[in-house]
Amino acid sequence: AVQGAVGDCYYIAALASVAWARPYVIAQRTRASGTPQQQFVDMIEHYKSGKWQKTEVTELLPLNSPANTYIYARSSEVGEIWPAVYEKAYAKWRTGISGDQPDYNQIAGGDPIGALQALTGLPTTYVGTSALAAHDIWQKVRSNCISMKTFNPMVAWTYSSSPSPNVNYNSAHIAANHAYSILGWQYAN
Repeated sequence: AVQGAVGDCYYIAALASVAWARPYVIAQRTRASGTPQQQFVDMIEHYKSGKWQKTEVTELLPLNSPANTYIYARSSEVGEIWPAVYEKAYAKWRTGISGDQPDYNQIAGGDPIGALQALTGLPTTYVGTSALAAHDIWQKVRSNCISMKTFNPMVAWTYSSSPSPNVNYNSAHIAANHAYSILGWQYAN
């Protein structure tokens, strides 16, 4: 599972959705490029304006002290660093800096659908849900699934506060101003 800090959830949700639905896209857009490789330099591509753009970053990642845990994107698998490297490359790419220490604050919030396109190069579709019935949303998710698992990367996100008195984020156990990966569907009870 890919996890991240609350502020960077928009890119992390997109990254997790792509890794789940189309893991080969992640593998095809990552290349070790350091010479010698002891430097652990990676080249990662993001898509913009009809072309793939390459970004090189080292695997020197921001850590919390004293535990040396990742501050931002991380995997639930011990020793797996690709989510953190991808997020670092995205922050460097989006901010346009030339150095190896991008400002992650500049990518806080944002557009998870745009992040999906940057990761995959696929055409995107925005679906507003405020006018849809729950059944219609359910069918939209199911139409992008095979055997209950998404085959198209999908994300959803919430407003900065509940959009109406009828919507209560707390009782729904979701956070305001947050993005979520949609990985599939399942009947419960």
